[in-house]
Amino acid sequence: MGKKKETTAAKVETKIDHKINVETKVGILRTIAKQIYSNPVIKIREAVANSMDNEAGRFIMYAHRPTRSVCLFDNGTGISKEKIIEIFKNIGYGIQKPNKFSNSYFGLGLMSILELGKSAIILSKVSGDDNILKLDIQTEKIYSEEMEDKPISSINDYFEITKISLSDREIHSFIDTNQILNIFNDVFPQSYTEIILQNIDESIFENI
Repeated sequence: MGKKKETTAAKVETKIDHKINVETKVGILRTIAKQIYSNPVIKIREAVANSMDNEAGRFIMYAHRPTRSVCLFDNGTGISKEKIIEIFKNIGYGIQKPNKFSNSYFGLGLMSILELGKSAIILSKVSGDDNILKLDIQTEKIYSEEMEDKPISSINDYFEITKISLSDREIHSFIDTNQILNIFNDVFPQSYTEIILQNIDESIFENI
């Protein structure tokens, strides 16, 4: 008798063309940011680390007691509009799939820093640009209870990006030009970033 011929059934897979959308909630953003950046000192330290990543040679912190505001100034490379968009675009991705080579943790750290104030302004100039990027952030709105279950993309409603002239900088910052010149030997930095944290809770302000 001849050998029985064995047959093997071919494995057939059918790909289903479907994407699963995972939308991170704002509440998760806040929870994780608080775990990583648990107190004001750590948040300020993160601001220093960010400035070093942007090649800053100096980091200066000013406190304005009458308005309970704090300004964090560094002479790094500045942040372009494209960079700002990239940072906030990657925040949710960083929570779902952390990547040390991306801007995800920078985004979380920045959001945590901004949370110190009820509102915040970022003024940033890159070398060669004759204007300043101005970013207004309504942090109290972003971290309100009504935002907890909303998708992280909804925080875009509380950001506004504009450009202002160099001469208008002092309208928005409580650090005047002469103070900066005194620190930088009478030469104003060609690139810099200012984070102005406004209306900080008194207990947090004293801690800072």
